[in-house]
Amino acid sequence: MLKADNGQLPTDQAQKLVTAVRDAIAKASAAAHTVLATTTTVAVPVTKFAAVGKAPAAKDLKGDALAALQKATDTLLAAITSGDASKVVPAVTGMVTGLVNYLAATLLAGGLPAANLPGLPGLPLPLRVG
Repeated sequence: MLKADNGQLPTDQAQKLVTAVRDAIAKASAAAHTVLATTTTVAVPVTKFAAVGKAPAAKDLKGDALAALQKATDTLLAAITSGDASKVVPAVTGMVTGLVNYLAATLLAGGLPAANLPGLPGLPLPLRVG
């Protein structure tokens, strides 16, 4: 990007990067569907959804996050190829927000593998207070 003419990425290179992101989103989506098919319960904070009366399913959280990330990717592509530098920062901010939201949805959905850290020492016992 720093070596690009006027700091603007050529359209073909931008498209290659966005295609790689879209492929990663598609793989994450496929993996999310596989994990969700084997998940039976999910604990999700309901503060945001209290007005609706029910918490969203894990599938909804991750699916919504992936859809928002795809939209942010499209917005970023449009911004970096537009020639208008003022559109890039908000688009990058949206992309980072989309990534963070997807990570949060993944954590909330419990779709991560169990920890396997055999080389670490055991945790100390909790201290008694009082």
